[in-house]
Amino acid sequence: LPKIVFHRDLRGEVIVVQAIQHLKQDKHLNYSDVAVQSRVVKHQRDIKALCKELSKEGIPFMTSHDEEELQIKIFLTQKALLVGSKKSSQDDLYEVLTKLFKLNMKEAKSLCYSNQHSNKNPNLVVELQQKAKSNYQAILKHLLRMMEKHKCKVQYVGEFFARYNSISEMENKWKDEVETFTDHLDVVKIITIHKFKGRQREAIIILDVSDGSIPHQTPTIAHNKNEERSLLNIAVTRASKYLLMFCQQKGASGIQCLSPYLYELLEKKEGYHSSQFFDVVVAESSLDWFKGS
Repeated sequence: LPKIVFHRDLRGEVIVVQAIQHLKQDKHLNYSDVAVQSRVVKHQRDIKALCKELSKEGIPFMTSHDEEELQIKIFLTQKALLVGSKKSSQDDLYEVLTKLFKLNMKEAKSLCYSNQHSNKNPNLVVELQQKAKSNYQAILKHLLRMMEKHKCKVQYVGEFFARYNSISEMENKWKDEVETFTDHLDVVKIITIHKFKGRQREAIIILDVSDGSIPHQTPTIAHNKNEERSLLNIAVTRASKYLLMFCQQKGASGIQCLSPYLYELLEKKEGYHSSQFFDVVVAESSLDWFKGS
């Protein structure tokens, strides 16, 4: 059964880490079988606290920000390798100069202008391609270190680098390729619900299923109720075996703070504590909340 854990005075990140340890030690899952989802990136304080606690306990993890940075580096390197070819444009050159090689806007525009009006500056193109190749090698080494550190499956390493060597032919496929790569690392994935669409884990932990988180209370989001319902549905259906949802307890029971969409989603009509739909736990102690689960 899905489990909802209410907590009031406890630090949320502590009980989330305990849940991960419980899944690892008692349920014999790998870290890569676990994903922690949040509604929005703006739960930044909670995410930082969780990352700090995971580091303290020696649990390997990767955030969606880490994944995005890797995607951007690889994509920009691929663009830089193509600078000067028929596939590249002035916009590509400008993006490479500013984002990959960290030039300021004035320097980048000046180089792009001179490149455009001097029938392509061969020295600039050669220099950029040399830097790109160096960056490419650095990324390769970084990926190899990650694979070694996080126990990537050996058979996948060969498949991955066979595709990586044809980077110039892959163009925009790198977003999916990096997601596949990070999914093969034995790390807990910390990610927003949006970014986890189409992916699955044996165990899913949702950081906050309270009213105010889902639906999220901002003017631009709250009005779109159908999208919010859909997001919660996506979040809970990513789990193939274990689903843990956390909620800050308010009042005597804490029931009133749950997302209204959770009732709809679990077809809850009456009798909140009926075990037919989910198991409810009130975490009075940070040590015993998962006993018997």
